[in-house]
Amino acid sequence: RERDEARAVADKRQALVDERKRERDQARNTVRDREQALAQQLTERDEVRRMVEDRDVMMGKSIQERDEARAIADKRQALVETRERERDDARNAVRDREQTLQKHLTERDEARRMVEERDANLANSIRERD
Repeated sequence: RERDEARAVADKRQALVDERKRERDQARNTVRDREQALAQQLTERDEVRRMVEDRDVMMGKSIQERDEARAIADKRQALVETRERERDDARNAVRDREQTLQKHLTERDEARRMVEERDANLANSIRERD
């Protein structure tokens, strides 16, 4: 009977040991699963970081290209404005020349009329004298 009681106690202890081993194995499995999940999350985080860094690089290039395009557009606009001023200056110079030429033509025509009038007066004077 003592042997049976000792065997029963030993069996209970073995059952407790077995239960503790199962609990330990479950805890180890849970820790392993958590570590794998954490590793997966870290991998995903690193991938997202790389994607963000790549996007930042691309955006930086796009911003640089945009700024370069704006600089070119500004230079072109300045060139257009310079050409427009030069064109306006040339038009003004042509208009001034035309006005000066018209003034000279008017003065020449006035001088011709004065010469013709003087010639007519001189011819009248000669006729009257004769």
